[in-house]
Amino acid sequence: MDISPTTVILIIVVCLLIAIVIIGIQVTKISRALSGSRKEEKPAPAETEAVESGQTEEEMMQWVDTQMDKTRLYCRPDCDLKTAAEMLRLSQRRLARLLKSQPQYGTFAEYLTQKRLEAACRLLREKPFYKIESVAHEVGFSSRKTFQTLFKNRMGITPSAYRDQAKTENIT
Repeated sequence: MDISPTTVILIIVVCLLIAIVIIGIQVTKISRALSGSRKEEKPAPAETEAVESGQTEEEMMQWVDTQMDKTRLYCRPDCDLKTAAEMLRLSQRRLARLLKSQPQYGTFAEYLTQKRLEAACRLLREKPFYKIESVAHEVGFSSRKTFQTLFKNRMGITPSAYRDQAKTENIT
């Protein structure tokens, strides 16, 4: 049996197309599986249950802080009590009461502001080339003006002055 070169090329092309389709299907399955696991930001139920049962307010607050730091939820401009409570698998009432028991916070808004300002201070120290507006947006503030006002009220100096002070302290 004599096979022409055109037939051989045609067979090779068909085999390559089949391989591409099979690889495409596998890549799609993998990407769907990965995107499904990324959507799940909530801690495991067993972890939540262990924290809620018999923990002191201080231990609960440490756990909340750890979870907020892991997920960086506070950096989302749309973060609110409801979103945080859902992510932590706590009721809104439980989370609000927990924060109210902490004298340094009192409300979720105060807690959120504190977490954002802590993150901003880290960025200002570690990334001195970032613009102030970029820092503000990266840590969840919707406007530069709000960020600067809150920063100055809490820290006593402007974000720019804080960054300059951090540079000076690192040099010496």
